[in-house]
Amino acid sequence: MKLEFTEKFKQDVKKINDLKTKEKIIKIIDECASSNTLTKISNIKKLKGYDKHYRIKFGNYRIGLSYNHGVIIFSRCIHRKDIYRYFPE
Repeated sequence: MKLEFTEKFKQDVKKINDLKTKEKIIKIIDECASSNTLTKISNIKKLKGYDKHYRIKFGNYRIGLSYNHGVIIFSRCIHRKDIYRYFPE
């Protein structure tokens, strides 16, 4: 699949200081790039009330993403207590 990253996502990842968390984000991105469908991605869940918005859960963080015509757009990567305040926008 084709991947795109928003500036907010890049800023969110830069703010994370934990090396293991950043390594996990890289693994998730690789998994998304190599999968053919969203169902092959582990820990992904569609958000209720939204057609194209999903979240990937890992540790205490959540990645907010949207899917549109074969393109996964990574929007946010925020702590679990804050993700639903800022995503989807």
